[in-house]
Amino acid sequence: MMNNPSLKWRYISFLCETRYCKPWGITMRVKHRYVTVVVACVLLAASISGLTVEPAWAQEKSYFASVKPTVSTIYLNAGQICNISFEALSSYGDNAGQVIEYANMGVEVKTADGAVTNMMVANTSATGFADFNYSSATPQVLTFTPIILITQVGIELNSSLIQNDGVYGLQAKSLTVYWDTFDVAMVRRSTDIFEAAQISVNVTYLLVPEEGLTIHAADGSQEFFPKIAHGVNVTVNGVQAEETTVAGVYSANVSILMPTAYVLVEVSQDGWVTANKAFSFTHNANMSIWEPLAAVFATTFAVAFAAVMFSLRKSKSFVTKLNYLPVFAGFLLTLVSFLGLYWVLIWFEGTSHGFAWTAYWIFGVPSFVFGVLGGVFAVRRQKQTAVLFAISVSIFMNIAVVKASLDTYQLATPWALLIAILLFSATSGLLIGNSDNQFKS
Repeated sequence: MMNNPSLKWRYISFLCETRYCKPWGITMRVKHRYVTVVVACVLLAASISGLTVEPAWAQEKSYFASVKPTVSTIYLNAGQICNISFEALSSYGDNAGQVIEYANMGVEVKTADGAVTNMMVANTSATGFADFNYSSATPQVLTFTPIILITQVGIELNSSLIQNDGVYGLQAKSLTVYWDTFDVAMVRRSTDIFEAAQISVNVTYLLVPEEGLTIHAADGSQEFFPKIAHGVNVTVNGVQAEETTVAGVYSANVSILMPTAYVLVEVSQDGWVTANKAFSFTHNANMSIWEPLAAVFATTFAVAFAAVMFSLRKSKSFVTKLNYLPVFAGFLLTLVSFLGLYWVLIWFEGTSHGFAWTAYWIFGVPSFVFGVLGGVFAVRRQKQTAVLFAISVSIFMNIAVVKASLDTYQLATPWALLIAILLFSATSGLLIGNSDNQFKS
């Protein structure tokens, strides 16, 4: 019945043109032009949704390979070598979960502000692990992120889409390494007692955020590193400091003899490189003793100079003013030598407290001896070459070595004293250099 195709189409047309139809006993009025508009809208909506909506399976990204670090965060002391380790696994298809052997991995190294500092290349082993060592001499935070993987057969994988079915090349997780060290700040110092000082310092970790840092150990447990350095080993000028009731604050009583106190705080912890920080300040009680000593020395020096000049004026050999030039030079060189002796004493005490100033002690004593002998030779107008050599040694030791030694611990340079030494030494050298005819052959 109605096997003729033309009859079927006419029947459908009749249904569309009928003003009333009664399907399932319900009367519905349908106009053919309205039906046409509705059908067209439905078809248009279906075509648009087909262009813009991906199937659920296409929205889930699949990866051909995934690379992840063995731990997400590593925390160690600045200067220590860190072992960076990543594992490469297949994550799509029949080989999902299997390790990727003998592949080349490119790892990008970034600082905390996102600047790329290096690009490391490592090879995966038969177990799928790629390892390399990295270190930082200064405190900083670095992030290591694999950005490319080249398989043994030459397939290059990165984070870009490699097929149209939602399969990506590489999924990588980063490893963050904190190279940290201790920071030491002076909290309190008491210098009211002669030859003694009470020092209190606050010891903290330098890079760890205020709320601390949680890391995962090899056994899966967590360790928490707070900002405050609690329970670490602290020494002040070689004396063991005790932690006070305030966490992270350590105090010690030390012995200091010189008018300027040089304090060296050393902090250590198991597995860490010892960190240190130095401070310098005036010791008030000691200054009350050294100031009179300095006055006595200045008076003695002035009296000796006057006595020598008075005796030389009566000497028949001093017939012109030029005869006094070597004498002035000799006394200036002697003065510089005693100022250098003061630095030798400073360095001697500092070395006993842990400062690495042994070199100055070794060379400072000969400099003092050469200076005094040079001053004596200059006053007696003998050995002009030896006197000039003594002046050169004195300038080098009392300026260059002092400045370099203080800079080693980032201590303030006493420019007033160093400039005075330089002027005295230079004046002495000029006077000796212009007194050739005054020295005995």
